[in-house]
Amino acid sequence: MTTKRYQVFISGSHSDLQEERKALLYTLLSMGCIPVGPEYLPGFGDDSQDIWPLVRQQIDDSDYVVILNAGRYGPLTRSGVSYMHREYTYAKTLRKPILCLLHDDKYVLPQERTETTAEGQARLRVFREELKAHPEIKWGTAEGMQQAVCRHLPVFIEDHPSPGWVRPENASFSLRQENLQLRQQVAELNDLRDTLAPTTGTNLDQSLAERAEFSFVCNLYVEGNCKLSTMKAMMNWKDVFTAFTNQLRPSGSEDKIKQDLSAFLSNTYRDLVAKRHPESHAVNDFQFTEHSMRMIRLQLRRLGLIKKDTHQSDKNRVIWELTAAGERARGRFVAA
Repeated sequence: MTTKRYQVFISGSHSDLQEERKALLYTLLSMGCIPVGPEYLPGFGDDSQDIWPLVRQQIDDSDYVVILNAGRYGPLTRSGVSYMHREYTYAKTLRKPILCLLHDDKYVLPQERTETTAEGQARLRVFREELKAHPEIKWGTAEGMQQAVCRHLPVFIEDHPSPGWVRPENASFSLRQENLQLRQQVAELNDLRDTLAPTTGTNLDQSLAERAEFSFVCNLYVEGNCKLSTMKAMMNWKDVFTAFTNQLRPSGSEDKIKQDLSAFLSNTYRDLVAKRHPESHAVNDFQFTEHSMRMIRLQLRRLGLIKKDTHQSDKNRVIWELTAAGERARGRFVAA
């Protein structure tokens, strides 16, 4: 059907529907599905073993549940409902998509394949009423059921999407494609936000005049040994914006921007770091921490000053460019 494989749990009575269950099994396999059910578990048919936990796990892992029913309600559990009814109730609780394959009354069943007691017939009647809440396929023979399943199951799956199972190599490619599409959508939405609601005028000047705490790292050299030092400092957004956009003419790579920010940090804080660490004989390689870089990007985008160049950016390189508001702001600061 697709590159996906759907696990289908088959529920129903067993002794009276062996031929039909086998036909359903082969049909599901031919359609690329993964059929499971209690009869495929070790301990099935042995009353001394409780396989219900394993059955629950099968239902948990399944994408769809198929109820195959004819003229029997089926053997009862200790709680007084049939095994089939218990499986159905559990699947319904999990909100699993349930498809019912119900025997058509126009086809007369032999007596040995029906409930012979009034109590059994009543239980079956009540159960069949519950199943009416779900899509159903009527069948009269095993062959007719196979043909009906082939026609209707793809439509049922399309109407009730489920995650399914995908081979790792197919999943990896699919996720990469989806990730690229989502990243593109996020970039486009951010750009749209910047265009529709930029911060301008007095509000922008006030925002850029505000101060924030940033973290940066640098290399200290003491007796020939290099040590990484982390420091915090209060900076105003105007200085950070000016350094960030120094090389945007009108766009530039993030690697180049980081070099300009490194130069800004070095020019501003080299003497301060040297004074705090008199034991060092050299200080270099200033860099904002990744947390501070993320804060800078988010704030400048929020203010409507920069945006990602989606045409030139790719998974290996990010290109930033000034917005119209960013061009105006930088022009004012340069003139000043």
